[in-house]
Amino acid sequence: MINRKPFFIELELTYKCSQQCFYCHNPPKDLKFYIADKAPKPRSVIEMNELNLSEWISVINQIKRLDEKYEGIMDVVITGGEPLLRSDLEEILSYITRQKLRHMLLSSGEPIFDDRITKLLESGLEKIRINLTSHKYVFNMQSPIMHIKNEVTKKLNIAKKFKDFGVKEVGGNIVLTSYYLNFLEEIAKLAYKSNLDWIEIHSVIKVGHGYINQKFIVQILTMKEQFKKN
Repeated sequence: MINRKPFFIELELTYKCSQQCFYCHNPPKDLKFYIADKAPKPRSVIEMNELNLSEWISVINQIKRLDEKYEGIMDVVITGGEPLLRSDLEEILSYITRQKLRHMLLSSGEPIFDDRITKLLESGLEKIRINLTSHKYVFNMQSPIMHIKNEVTKKLNIAKKFKDFGVKEVGGNIVLTSYYLNFLEEIAKLAYKSNLDWIEIHSVIKVGHGYINQKFIVQILTMKEQFKKN
């Protein structure tokens, strides 16, 4: 048995999400229902029982014991689906904060309202990473670069709102697929101008929708060549 502390622990609070990203790790209800190179259809995922608040409290207590055993876990990552769609997100976040566990929220930033950001801050939110990319690039390619700029700018404005409200660390995430590999430089330029605290570039995970849409996954060598160009 490998005896080393984990880098992070990820809490997937919900399968619900409004983004319909074709690379999402969420499990599709029907493997032929949501294929990326066909017209978009309403999102459908397997109906699974999500943990309720008391069950998540129990999970967090277990994480706290691990944290004490390993003398500090790097981060508790709160994600989904879209965690903002959990009405009890603030209660979960508040409990994590009271346990003195370092944490980060992963989100598309949608839906978000000013009073919700205030409640999240009151619950202890200090670090958030906004996903700057979405499925919408795939289905509107008549003027792809303009569409990408508009979408990324919208997400960056959401990130700025979190920063303006007082969230200490606000980062951005780019999921790299073959559809917008050639637009990486434009996306990066917009992101760098926005004063984000950090930017991450991720490849697609081969599970869920990412598994059935593998042909859009960018290979590591291709990514390296693209980074050299930019």
